[in-house]
Amino acid sequence: MENTAQHIVKPTLYMSTSRFVAQLVALAIFFLCVRFLSVEEFGVYALASAVSALFGQLAWVGFHEYALKEKLAPKTIGSVLGLALAVAVALAVLLLLLAHPLSLLWGDGRIGEIIIWWAVIPLPAAVAASLSAIMYNEGRYATASMIGVGCELFGLVFVTVGLMAGLGLQTLIYHRLLLSFLPPIVVLLVRRPGLVPAVDFEKWRKIAHFVRSLSASHVIGFASTYGADLVLGVVAGPAASGIYRFGARIVLVFDALMTAPLSTLAWTQFARVKNDAASFARHVNQFSSGMIFISMAIFLGLAAIAEPLISEFAAPEWAEAAIVVQILAITAAIRVPLYIVLSPALGTVGQEKWLPIVRLSVAATSIAGVLLLSRYGIAAAALSQMCALLVSVPFALWLLNTHADFRLGNWLRMMGTATVMGVLMWSVVALISEPAQALISPLNLLLLVVTGVVVYCGLAALLVPALARRLYTELSALLPGQKIGSN
Repeated sequence: MENTAQHIVKPTLYMSTSRFVAQLVALAIFFLCVRFLSVEEFGVYALASAVSALFGQLAWVGFHEYALKEKLAPKTIGSVLGLALAVAVALAVLLLLLAHPLSLLWGDGRIGEIIIWWAVIPLPAAVAASLSAIMYNEGRYATASMIGVGCELFGLVFVTVGLMAGLGLQTLIYHRLLLSFLPPIVVLLVRRPGLVPAVDFEKWRKIAHFVRSLSASHVIGFASTYGADLVLGVVAGPAASGIYRFGARIVLVFDALMTAPLSTLAWTQFARVKNDAASFARHVNQFSSGMIFISMAIFLGLAAIAEPLISEFAAPEWAEAAIVVQILAITAAIRVPLYIVLSPALGTVGQEKWLPIVRLSVAATSIAGVLLLSRYGIAAAALSQMCALLVSVPFALWLLNTHADFRLGNWLRMMGTATVMGVLMWSVVALISEPAQALISPLNLLLLVVTGVVVYCGLAALLVPALARRLYTELSALLPGQKIGSN
């Protein structure tokens, strides 16, 4: 009998693939934008994009999860689609009403014009939520992933051609509309599910009860992620917001690429030993050490190459984005390994009720920091995200210690060791960065990356050889055809 964990990991990896590609494509589009748009134009796009993304997600979040939870089929999903479309219409009207006030708030009329163009985005998002759930409930993960990847790559080609043709912001407006409508249209052509929206107020009340909490959590997460962008837009204008968003996106891509597969691995490992308290605690502590090891390598390595990366691909006016990358990467090096473990650990022992409280505390401290520091510039706005660690890290450590017998001493030792390794790697990369400029692009960046990998792995072999060997074995389980654990 094939391992149950394998049934969990494979579908999750399929679903994660399109998300990874979306992140990488978004990063590629951002780099294209800094080549073809001014800082102010990009800031206008980034602010309008943040608002439309929130409203589009509110037509998806909760409805998609409800359909998955109830394993709804095309014949029974009509009530979900009906309510989602009703919410989407309301969101579209609200976007239209907010367009002009937001233009006044951020001091640029183009923001409102773009928001009006994008006011329809919640409608295809509502349809896509039901269609995606049907595909997953039928086990068609590969098909759904292929459609997502194909649409993202087509969108990248569209943006590249449009920007090179000199269409500027119009290209990005059309691209967002294209990527909103194209995936559900393709699914309808491939699957032909015969969806019919249904009005059933009794079912709508049940669905709305489920959706409310997820929507609230999503808004909190949005405020934490985009708070600095929005406040900077008010305090310093769209240009400052654009520079911040460019730097933040670079870090976000690596965060997403690391978090999704490793969180899945944590869920499968913890679930296998949840009935053995001692074994569960050991797995949580060991997994945490491994995540610190990986996180420091990725994020301090990213911080090390931030300046040459930005200077290589962007004009001098974007130089301040490098400090944003460095500050947010250092923040992520501490936050990401802890939160990869936190959600699966609490969820496995039935303490997931704490997760919304954690998110709220992070969002509250992050927003407070943004409001206090954004007036002092872009770097200060990035530091506000680091300030959130002062609350979120102790809270997360307390939760893990209380519910998973988490050993703070082990965490501190591994964090200290990995920090030393990361700082030494950064120092070596910094020493060779100037001589590396003599090489042609992208060989200069490749040299820096390879040097960082060699230094970090060499230090790992000297300082934590057992952890490095164990981590390699566990991560290899994510590769296709590998078995995960035992029955």
